[in-house]
Amino acid sequence: MSSALDGKLTQLQNLVKRDPISYRDEFEQQHRHYLSELEIFRLTPSKKADHFGALISFLAHTAQAHKAILDHFPDQLCEILSEHYMVIHRSLRKTMVQSLIMMRNKNLVAPIKVLELSFVLFRCQDKVLRKLLYSHIINDVKRLNEKSQNNKINKQLQNFLYKMLEDQNEMAAKKSLDVMVELYRKRVWTDARTVNVISTACFSSEHRLVVTGLRFFLGIDQLIDDDEDDEEETSRVTHQAMEVLKKKSRKNVSKETGKKAKKVKKMEKEAKKILNQQKERKIGPRFPAIQLINDPQTFAEKIFRKLKSGKDSFDVRCLQMNLISRLIGVHRLLVLDFYSFLQRYFNAHQRDVTKILAYFVQALHVLIPPEEIEPCVQALANNFVTDRYSGEVIAVGINTIREIVQRVPLLLEMEELITKVRDLVEQL
Repeated sequence: MSSALDGKLTQLQNLVKRDPISYRDEFEQQHRHYLSELEIFRLTPSKKADHFGALISFLAHTAQAHKAILDHFPDQLCEILSEHYMVIHRSLRKTMVQSLIMMRNKNLVAPIKVLELSFVLFRCQDKVLRKLLYSHIINDVKRLNEKSQNNKINKQLQNFLYKMLEDQNEMAAKKSLDVMVELYRKRVWTDARTVNVISTACFSSEHRLVVTGLRFFLGIDQLIDDDEDDEEETSRVTHQAMEVLKKKSRKNVSKETGKKAKKVKKMEKEAKKILNQQKERKIGPRFPAIQLINDPQTFAEKIFRKLKSGKDSFDVRCLQMNLISRLIGVHRLLVLDFYSFLQRYFNAHQRDVTKILAYFVQALHVLIPPEEIEPCVQALANNFVTDRYSGEVIAVGINTIREIVQRVPLLLEMEELITKVRDLVEQL
């Protein structure tokens, strides 16, 4: 019986959308039916309610035709989901979310209300729902900032996300962080505020948040560069395709049937759409994320304290070493204990020793006192450039010392090192 009624609702839905005035009475009848079903639902929100879901879907599809009657309908759905999202049957919950998204896409509900609710719903143990929410958030925020930066909405959302990153539900916190990273990658949120909210993830107690935060600073700019290269290639191919279509259209204009002409026009339209989308995405200058950190000295020191605690796995510690060294190199910071910390890994048998040596070199600049680096050079010479090891190991040691001297040339003025360093450099 219920499925038959739901089938009739779909037919009525199409009729109401085509002619709202003629079918107003039928629409109001279904709205009253929805209100009575809503009261029944509130008694047992965990119960499966397919017909209630069908009524919600019907009202969402026809909401634009009867805005005045359904003025409070989006608020009711938001309220139900906020209060009962953990116990509502997953099919009904998905229907409610889809209905809200549909009304949001038609501008029938305020964006911030749906967006904030979407982040809260990330707590649900429902992978399909989380995927739907993630896609909606990215697309909606992108749309809100399409013509110009919507600073009011952005600030509200970023404040909300700052709290979500500390949410007790790890999945909700992780998905919220993923949204911020993706919005940065898509060049929607590329401001310092976004970068500094993401930076807080590097100090989270949750392993996955820490890794995502560290990898953001170490790799996001390369990903954006790759995306831009792909876009340029797509643009080039699209331009070429348009030229071919235009030539074909001019050449065969008398020979083509109406069907073929329509096909060519459709392809031209799709090509233009791609090019217009790419033009819209060219937004202002972009600065590397690592340069937008408000207080890089404090940030580097905090990560270094976390690194020294030794609570993280070796892979995570390598990410931390890499980020600290980049911060020091880019901003010319002074975190002098970092060099002696890395020195403990200067051993030919150390796992990923070449990476660690690269981090060490990356963290050098001309402002570092040479006496802080001198013990590290001595350790490199003693642990790598000896006849106990193969030519490969010796070459690694010599090349590293050469790079160190190039970045901190004042080392060559130290009497203790001058003879040894010159001998080693000459061996190249």
